[in-house]
Amino acid sequence: MYTAQKNLPFKEITLKSFPSIVQLQTTSVCNGSCVMCPYPLVTHNIKHGVMSQILFDKIIDECSKYEVKEFKPFLMNEPLIDKRLPDLISYAKKKMPNTRIGFSTNGLLMKGDMIRRIVDSGVDEVWFNFAGNTEKTYNNVLKGLNFQIVRKNIIDFARCVEKYGKNISVNISMVEVKECLPEIQDSVDFWKEYCYTYCSTFFYRFVYKNIDIIHVIIKTVDRLLGNPEGHSLDLITYVT
Repeated sequence: MYTAQKNLPFKEITLKSFPSIVQLQTTSVCNGSCVMCPYPLVTHNIKHGVMSQILFDKIIDECSKYEVKEFKPFLMNEPLIDKRLPDLISYAKKKMPNTRIGFSTNGLLMKGDMIRRIVDSGVDEVWFNFAGNTEKTYNNVLKGLNFQIVRKNIIDFARCVEKYGKNISVNISMVEVKECLPEIQDSVDFWKEYCYTYCSTFFYRFVYKNIDIIHVIIKTVDRLLGNPEGHSLDLITYVT
């Protein structure tokens, strides 16, 4: 179990009997080599694997006995590499109907029938990792991925969500490496047509109906971590 006690010394931490946020990855593999991520440095030094259906179901069944606010089926991986992901999300939603389920993806594999399967899975939010607003910047930062393909995939996903009237929050996140900084506003302007939220790591921009609002970073982090009142914070992570 991890708490933010060292990171937030000004806030008293109250541990609960069971975590309110549960995060796991069902595969340890990623298809990108992003410059800000440690994955390219460690991928050859770890034994990769895929979580069994039995273990996944066991974790979800246990979580369903408690009040889990958020379930996040991703971590240091690309979750869409596991083609079972839509079915796994559906199982989790069936067992935990009041839990908010969401994941982050680089979007390269969000295409074809995977789009509709995710849209119909019961997921509540999807975060797409992006970089800059030009092909050159994107490909220099998110190495191994493809600017044109990913951008089209994200747009197709957002349109599918709208077409079938699903209440899914579609969001863009960007790590503020130096190559991206000059293109942040252009990226915000482009994505506001398709997405609910635009988030970058050193400050957070939320775009609602063409209104740009910069929030105080600590309050924003608390909200994103399911801790809006700042009274307690707990997180559990399962890995393969």
